Amino acid sequence: MLPGLVVEPGVQPLYAANGTAIPIVDKAHVEFTVAGRAASVEICVTEAISEIILGQDWLRSSGCMWDFRRGRLVYGHARFPS
Repeated sequence: MLPGLVVEPGVQPLYAANGTAIPIVDKAHVEFTVAGRAASVEICVTEAISEIILGQDWLRSSGCMWDFRRGRLVYGHARFPS
């Protein structure tokens, strides 16, 4: 858990790509920086996953583009991996 993170009860069920249910403990609003750009997202908190996984809804609303040919994610002028 992140220090100072305010969490609220989670209600939306989530599933892994293989259909396995991911038990949600809570949800929280997180602010962060990617390639020098401020961003924020509402996340679901679970004990099953230790990393933040940004969903398709956030990627779309943030203007991210998948470049499948080069195997990277484009976010503004930044490319991951570069």
